[in-house]
Amino acid sequence: MVTRRQPELARLFGENLSLKDYYEASAMPEYMYLGQQAAFKGSGVLYFSLAFWRNEKDSSGLSPSVILWRERVTLLGSLWDSINAIRPRPQNLGIRNDRFWLTGSDPSADWDSCEKELDSVISDWIELWETHCPGGLPKLP
Repeated sequence: MVTRRQPELARLFGENLSLKDYYEASAMPEYMYLGQQAAFKGSGVLYFSLAFWRNEKDSSGLSPSVILWRERVTLLGSLWDSINAIRPRPQNLGIRNDRFWLTGSDPSADWDSCEKELDSVISDWIELWETHCPGGLPKLP
């Protein structure tokens, strides 16, 4: 899925963008992430994933997402300023000190729906970067 978008992503994040499979699970609330990631040495990681979750009340769901996490909150300050300045802020855009992300619509349980919704959120992510972060990932000093 993400591999099909690699030419667009390489334009934004560099020709040597290397995607690797990604899987992570956590405790309560229970989460499992399944997807791909691209690490940027010394700055952070970009995740493309489906998040499967269940909370203490036994509610569960599935969310496609793209997340940029930075290693230290002192890095990439101008990028965070650009993202924080987006007005009006899209409802599916989340921002914290160490990460920002876009989430997509909850797909139905079939794989085609999951693939379609993840592709949609990747398209939104590419548009966000092209509009608000021209030039791609800022170079570190």
